[in-house]
Amino acid sequence: MSEKEFINQSVSSLLPTLKIFPTDFIGITNKRVISVPKKNLIIGNEFFGNYEILTVDGANVYSAKNYEEAKFIVYSSRQSVSEIILPDKDEDVKKAIIEYEKYLNGILQELKSNYKKTFPSEKNFSIVSNEIFRKLNLIRY
Repeated sequence: MSEKEFINQSVSSLLPTLKIFPTDFIGITNKRVISVPKKNLIIGNEFFGNYEILTVDGANVYSAKNYEEAKFIVYSSRQSVSEIILPDKDEDVKKAIIEYEKYLNGILQELKSNYKKTFPSEKNFSIVSNEIFRKLNLIRY
């Protein structure tokens, strides 16, 4: 098996069971809605404690009040939605992010284990895992 085949096989096996952020990680009761373009978003620079949320082409979309809120918005944007539902409570934002990042770390650990079994002497796991995450439209800050 080649690394390209490993990537494609991994994507095919993960895609049907992939959890959706934030709905699979937190129930949101008290919320506010943020309108965003249907594009992947990234975290920009920090200005006086707030973090810019940008489209990948550099357009400013939102100013998050802290890094956790910025990550929540970026993770939520991976589904190409036009509205992001953001919990009112900072604790709920943090809880969802912690659970989601544990989930992503679990995926990485499983991929690493499978990669080492398939390619015991190869050292390209970072490149391979980045490609798998790119194909699945996942990001981990």
